[in-house]
Amino acid sequence: MSLFRRSGRDRPDPRPAVERFWQWWAENRSQVLGAAARGEDGEVRRMLGPAVEALDPGLRYAIEPGTDAFHRLVVTAAGRTDLLALAERWRVGAPPADDEVEYVSRRVPDPRVMQYTREIDDFDIAYSELTAVVRVDRDRAKVDVVVHHPLFPLLSRDHRLEVATEAVHGVLGEDDVERWLGELDVSGEVALDPIDLSTLPMVIGQLSPGRTGTPTGGWVTLTGRAGKSEIRATVRRPFGPADAPLCDTHVAIVLPYPAGADGLPEHQGVDDQVDRLIEQVVEALGGAGPHVVLVGKQFGARRAIAHLYVDSLEVEPDQARDVVSSWPHGGAVLRAKFDPAYRGVGHLLS
Repeated sequence: MSLFRRSGRDRPDPRPAVERFWQWWAENRSQVLGAAARGEDGEVRRMLGPAVEALDPGLRYAIEPGTDAFHRLVVTAAGRTDLLALAERWRVGAPPADDEVEYVSRRVPDPRVMQYTREIDDFDIAYSELTAVVRVDRDRAKVDVVVHHPLFPLLSRDHRLEVATEAVHGVLGEDDVERWLGELDVSGEVALDPIDLSTLPMVIGQLSPGRTGTPTGGWVTLTGRAGKSEIRATVRRPFGPADAPLCDTHVAIVLPYPAGADGLPEHQGVDDQVDRLIEQVVEALGGAGPHVVLVGKQFGARRAIAHLYVDSLEVEPDQARDVVSSWPHGGAVLRAKFDPAYRGVGHLLS
């Protein structure tokens, strides 16, 4: 068996920086929240901005009304998959929430967003007037959205997209945007049969009625061909980096097997052997959870590939070496690569 360690093992460990942030927060919390309560946004930025930037300049932050507390402190990757793990480590390191403040690493839906009015280019853009045309793509488990506002013909495309992006994120929250949103576009023309943008969550609810927002969602079976071989895959959908933000390293386990002319296993026993080995690998890596997740498995071209993602700071893929070496058909390979954007399974998730 060959083992390739992931590139980037020498990346700086962010945990000391996270610990320093929370030490700073303990000393400055009262001043920051006091300024927020008084509406002194500039003072909040002066104090909080450098502390967040010390974690990474790409992170974004906000203090907003909370759900179970008076304030909510948000530090988010803002769509950057390479920063998801850092934002999540920041949240995990937070002190317990209390009546005054709670802590989140993902923007949650804002029930007030459709009441907003933005002034852009001397025009007042009332979000309550936003409508959308939605196309549901069940094959991709995505929705494509085109947003319209009566004043869009008077705005530049960049400003239209700015309004549409803010509104859609406010309606859905970050998790559902990344999980369900396909293409987001804008239009200055009135559609024949638009919906109110506020009803977008109901459309997504129809796409996946029992969605839980956790990496335990549904499994789907995909079929196709690669050359002369049939391909069969079982994969979580929808799924992506936001569902397991700490798991930034792709572990691919390649398992040759006796195959028929179609490239698939000759007998059901191979499927069972793959499943048993995957279970043993997951156990060897510490068990399924926030640091280890199975994304899918595929069969074809005389080999099975199990796709897992692990937390590079907590899990060493080499821990599964002995398990993978026990594959009864020989020639098993374990490859590990730093991949916070989940490109290694893009062909299964898209």
